[in-house]
Amino acid sequence: MAFKIIVCAVLAYFIGTIQTAIILSKSVKKQDIRNFGSGNAGSTNMVRTFGWGLGALTFLGDLVKGALATLICGWIAGDWGIFVGGLFCIMGHVWPVQYGFKGGKGVASTFGVMLAVNPLVAIITFAACLIVALITRFVSIASLLGVVAFFIASLFMGRIAIVLLFLALMLLIFFTHRENIARLFKGTENPFFGKSKGSANGNGNAQQTGRNLK
Repeated sequence: MAFKIIVCAVLAYFIGTIQTAIILSKSVKKQDIRNFGSGNAGSTNMVRTFGWGLGALTFLGDLVKGALATLICGWIAGDWGIFVGGLFCIMGHVWPVQYGFKGGKGVASTFGVMLAVNPLVAIITFAACLIVALITRFVSIASLLGVVAFFIASLFMGRIAIVLLFLALMLLIFFTHRENIARLFKGTENPFFGKSKGSANGNGNAQQTGRNLK
């Protein structure tokens, strides 16, 4: 069992290090997304910098790798494989070794993990997060509420490894959003639909200097 857990940890971590945002920005725009906006390799910064098309593809790619790592590791080692696979995939996304440990904030991939664990609850949570984001205009608030909601839901699933997984992921997402949280309390957080000059594709999408989601 210990060998299976080690395999899951290594496999999931390297799946997590596949940085959709960096790959797309370099291959399509010939630029590194980390040099723009928030400097974050995630879908929010991709939308703000290069538009909705590449932003949506980034979100999808990051979500798929979270789900894939979780499903594979669950097949290898059951619930504890899911625990290790989900956690190490997000760690790989946040701290990718081949990109100098500078990746995204892990929200899209966390939704992928949620989808693999419980599709119905994940879809409901995602829909609720969209509504919150539209009402508040802050994706960071929606993301934080989403991981809290899924952790609470996991308490009713009767699987200790799943509860521990989403407790760990909730704490990790709050950690990666610590600057956003501080700005929310100060009232200086940038709304997702705000605009500023100088996006990389020149189409007027906001290039925010404050760090945001994923």
